[in-house]
Amino acid sequence: MEAERILAEAMPCEIRIATPAELGSLLDEDLFELLVLDVDLVEEVAPLLRRRQESGTRVILTTLMAEDLARVDEFPGSAAVAKPFFGDELAAAARAAFRLVPELDH
Repeated sequence: MEAERILAEAMPCEIRIATPAELGSLLDEDLFELLVLDVDLVEEVAPLLRRRQESGTRVILTTLMAEDLARVDEFPGSAAVAKPFFGDELAAAARAAFRLVPELDH
């Protein structure tokens, strides 16, 4: 997976890849500092994703469709990166996510 390679080269981190079937249970059970998630998967895990954000998990949404980048507004403090990933866009978004700690409305 391209995202895995990019992030592994850009920053020291443990990377876990999940299938759509595993995603809900992983979000419910495990703690993550950063989630990179395709916009198409957001609908089925939105409540869990919002809870994770409230506990400090940073979120980067990815998409092939430029019009889907607007979905990032549904998750304040998250970033959006278009696929395919060019240059250092994904790594830059990940680094920025750790510099910016969003204020969330509760």
